Amino acid sequence: MTRLQLTQIRLRLADERGIALAMALGILVVLAIMLTAVIDYSASNAHHASRSKADTLAYTLAEDGLNDAAALLSANKADGTTKALDSTSLTSTGTCPDGTTTCLVGTYDGGKAYYKGTLTVASSLWTVTSWGETRNPTGPPTGHVYRKLTAKIQVIADASQQANVAAFNYLFATNSTSGCDIDLGQGVTVDYSVYDAGNLCLSNTAIIQKPVSGDAVNVYIMGKIALKSPQNQIGSSTTPVDSVRTTGCGAALTSTHTPCTGSGDKVWASTYDYAPTPLISPTSTSNWSKYYTTGQPGPNNACTTSSGTPPPFGNGGSLNLATNGSQGSFNLTPGTAYSCVVPDLRGNKIGEISWTPANGSTPGTLTMLGVIYCDCSMYISNNAMNVYNGFATLYLTGTFTMTNSNSRLCASKAAGSTDCDFSGIFGQTAQNEMLIIAAAGDDGSGNSLTFSQGTEFQGGLIGIHNINVGQSSMFQGAMITPSISIGQSAIIKPLPVLQNLPLGAPGNPTTHASLQPPYVTSG
Repeated sequence: MTRLQLTQIRLRLADERGIALAMALGILVVLAIMLTAVIDYSASNAHHASRSKADTLAYTLAEDGLNDAAALLSANKADGTTKALDSTSLTSTGTCPDGTTTCLVGTYDGGKAYYKGTLTVASSLWTVTSWGETRNPTGPPTGHVYRKLTAKIQVIADASQQANVAAFNYLFATNSTSGCDIDLGQGVTVDYSVYDAGNLCLSNTAIIQKPVSGDAVNVYIMGKIALKSPQNQIGSSTTPVDSVRTTGCGAALTSTHTPCTGSGDKVWASTYDYAPTPLISPTSTSNWSKYYTTGQPGPNNACTTSSGTPPPFGNGGSLNLATNGSQGSFNLTPGTAYSCVVPDLRGNKIGEISWTPANGSTPGTLTMLGVIYCDCSMYISNNAMNVYNGFATLYLTGTFTMTNSNSRLCASKAAGSTDCDFSGIFGQTAQNEMLIIAAAGDDGSGNSLTFSQGTEFQGGLIGIHNINVGQSSMFQGAMITPSISIGQSAIIKPLPVLQNLPLGAPGNPTTHASLQPPYVTSG
């Protein structure tokens, strides 16, 4: 190769003409790729933001559904009972997002909420499912975004319910035999209204009186009144009872007549009625069946926290009122302390039975709350003063017995005494502190509740079978049972007309309940 040729080659290799175009094309390609990436990233972010906003809205709508469910449960039905205790309150015919057809549907700005719930009757606990639905901004026109929430809503019936049962203002017997369905023995004094679906008998010096002018005393006997002794009387010439309603009065059930008179029969009343109409009895066994399931604590709701040896409430299953329960007989006031508490979802007590034995001059104390069911019998035999605190109903499949002449169960202790305070203190506090004992068992003598000689009690007693009160006993409150036998020299004192009764009082409907806010468990 000649020198000229080599020079030409060098000149050609050194020539940079056209490189700018190549570089420009390369840069344009890179910029195009970068712009495409930016546009794609921006679009993706926009889609993500739109979907995230839809998710948030759907979640909010699901919360709206939970709140609507709570509001619906908080309302009362036409009969005054709370919808929260009706297991059909959160079902309808709307189609749920899961395909079932039981949802309620609410429409709001931005979408809908579908919700339904199931009630666990034993623990009064709703499990509510709610779906929020809104349009999917990144999908087809008919697409939707859903968020699902599941929550628990605790129903807490008020410990105090409005009294709607007249029977709690009477010494009340439901039998209507040819004999004495209420039998007042020698020296018995009743300062209380009396209702008997059958016949009332007074023996020896038994009397029914109105000791306080402002307290109503009504003697309401569907059958006859037998005043077996010249010392018997109902009311007095100076202080008559408010009313006597009966088919007749006399010295024996076989020799009654009308009208009843003060001079002849020693029956004095402001008004008389010889065609009385019956009152409704609250002793249906359905009360026991209901609270066997829902009592807290009870056979289906064990203690959440406990100490000592609390009552053996039972093991669930089916109630059998043909027995005295499956758990034997429990000493309600033993020598050692015990406690059983059932709280709500947030730790507040909704049921309790606790016992603290006496300490020096401080009497033994029974603390009770709510409706308690024991598939057992119970007794008190410690021959001591025992007081209770709280507003509660205690159901027993078996019997209740108080023995030993100094055994007491009082809402209030008299100062400087071993007796209950019958001076009126309990009457003033019974609207917010009261124990009702409801027993279904039979002690073999036809009694569900038995109080031996000299015992004392304040509160309410309800028996499927009879109540037997021993001589020289003192009692203040309601007795509701088929037949009542009251021994010599016993004293029966009234309460004021009750405006409120403890939750679970037999026959008294639960009309007031509160709901805790929804407690979200998933979603």
